[in-house]
Amino acid sequence: METPQTADLFDERARWERLVPITLERLRTFEPPEGYVLAYSGGKDSDLLLHMARLAGVRFEAVHHLTTIDPPEVVRYVRRQPEVTCTRPRESMVRLGVARS
Repeated sequence: METPQTADLFDERARWERLVPITLERLRTFEPPEGYVLAYSGGKDSDLLLHMARLAGVRFEAVHHLTTIDPPEVVRYVRRQPEVTCTRPRESMVRLGVARS
């Protein structure tokens, strides 16, 4: 017997099965000659975008701009992503805040 919760899961799966091919095709169609630059935060939305770019087979550069106040777990997770380049600011956010206070 199908419950409302399982019906929702099937509906969501069908939605993904319909939307993923459209997303991949659009990434391929609109790929810039130099490739995409993906702003990567290490969050679930960034992970999905990175995964879609991989599946689409498009050229991309994923960049994470360290804020110097990110939780260490996030920084470790981001650094484990092989395609992601991390950049460091010249000054930490803490120091910038102290200098302006």
